[in-house]
Amino acid sequence: MSQPTSSTPVSLVLLPAAPSPTTNETLEAAYSPALTAVLLKQSEVSFRSNSATIVEVAVVAPFLKNPHNSSRGQLFERTQKLLAGVYRLVYLICARNSIEVESRGGVDVRVLLVTGPPTIPLGDFPEKRPAYVSGVVSDLRTLVLHRRPWKLVFSLDSEAGLALSKGFAHLWRALVAPPLPAPEFTSVPGGISLSNVSKEIYSADTPYHPIPSRHLNVAVGGTFDHLHAGHKLLLTMTAFLLEPRHDSVDWDTAERRRLIVGITGDELLKNKQYREYLGSWDERQEAVRSFVDSVMNVAPKQSKDSSIGKSGPKETGGRLELGSDTALECIGISDPFGPTITDESISALVISAETRKGGDLINEKRTDKGWQKLEVFEVDVLSGNDTDDGVATSSVDKDFLDKISSTEIRRRISEKAASNSQNS
Repeated sequence: MSQPTSSTPVSLVLLPAAPSPTTNETLEAAYSPALTAVLLKQSEVSFRSNSATIVEVAVVAPFLKNPHNSSRGQLFERTQKLLAGVYRLVYLICARNSIEVESRGGVDVRVLLVTGPPTIPLGDFPEKRPAYVSGVVSDLRTLVLHRRPWKLVFSLDSEAGLALSKGFAHLWRALVAPPLPAPEFTSVPGGISLSNVSKEIYSADTPYHPIPSRHLNVAVGGTFDHLHAGHKLLLTMTAFLLEPRHDSVDWDTAERRRLIVGITGDELLKNKQYREYLGSWDERQEAVRSFVDSVMNVAPKQSKDSSIGKSGPKETGGRLELGSDTALECIGISDPFGPTITDESISALVISAETRKGGDLINEKRTDKGWQKLEVFEVDVLSGNDTDDGVATSSVDKDFLDKISSTEIRRRISEKAASNSQNS
């Protein structure tokens, strides 16, 4: 993932709530026309920049208002299904239209979770943010207060899309003071009518964990080379698990929330295919930090870097402060377990189906030490078709898989380098 600069174009897409039930088919029907128009337009803009154009997609998820005070663990499955579905659709559109991702001439998409437009008059807003607005979950007012440098804000040409756009514009005028100019608002096709979106917030079809565990120390691990949609899904959902500080829950106010990311050390990767095009540990750490910082609901000025400088010990990482009570910790790992068997305070682990066995092995090790097992949460493996076998059945499927496989990304870079060498 290319790192944004002050000149990197940044745009925002406002997506109203998805139809219910949320499936690949309903997401495509609701969002594909809009996202196709946006991605094609912004990929053209990218050619005039030194990096991929950043497209932030804010998708409304009303159930995250969480009126029943459910734990983030209880809301995990439904949330990851929505997030995975949107990322899948974005990369599928890019594959169909030969749009590059995370590189110059392409788009770098980050999906943001928003509870929806305000339902009370602006002057009646309490000074304190709602408890559900925490981590990667925003409401529309908090999103506006991010003061991101959006050049364009895209909204759907539909009743729900118009209401969302009007709410955003009203909040911007009221809350964002000059000299930051207002973004340009433009409408894009709205897909199927969203007027039949389910109004329910929490229903019987939402998976329910019998024990509402609430986690303040969560972990995820991986190589995180050439950051792509699968990595973004993993990192976002790990951050999602960090429990907000509800007034109804007796938290130790001194205890911080920790997002712990184990990044595979260079030594373990020396036999990887196309090794010469694999990012260094420092580069991969920076990509993780940049992405996590961009999706957490804190204004950029609140983030504080307390990591060891570039001249410090290799693969030691550091802490990135995200607001007043949350920290991102990147740690180099040299075995399949990383900090999960050295830090007893970690209580949850996020994996994909591909690494399910690793979660089992970690809990065996923790049991041997007399520690409590981690609660393991699983995200979907993204697929360009409706199967989960990862087998490409068409050129579009193959292009999709090429965009979400670090090995395939390195292969394409290798082939491009070889081609450029022959032509020089």
